[in-house]
Amino acid sequence: GAAPAARAAPPPHATAPAPAPATAAPPPAMALEGELGSYPVGAFVVENGLGSHVRAPLVAGPFAHPSGEQLTAQLVFEPAEIDLDPGAQVLVRVTGTIDESLEAGAVYRGEVTVPGLPGTRIGLVLRRAPTAPA
Repeated sequence: GAAPAARAAPPPHATAPAPAPATAAPPPAMALEGELGSYPVGAFVVENGLGSHVRAPLVAGPFAHPSGEQLTAQLVFEPAEIDLDPGAQVLVRVTGTIDESLEAGAVYRGEVTVPGLPGTRIGLVLRRAPTAPA
């Protein structure tokens, strides 16, 4: 008889990679940083690597404080949605709002995705610069 093929192998506990040390560098991200009340601007390229036309919005996920607390960032994209033929690309400008919801000096990490383009993830960092004492 044939060996039972339906049985899944147990997860390899001993061979799992060790968790990365806390000092490991986070994945690269574009930083939007400024003082309270400022509107830092960044830009990134979105490319349609699919074989079909894509029209989709740009979506910013929640941004995470080092403590794990999450917030919704005030971001404006230009254009607000992409409209790309196969192989085409577009430069997207993103403007952040540095307001009271951001703790001074803390780094908030998030990402932008394009639902119509699987694998399109742009890392973003928001940071409110500490205000110099008066």
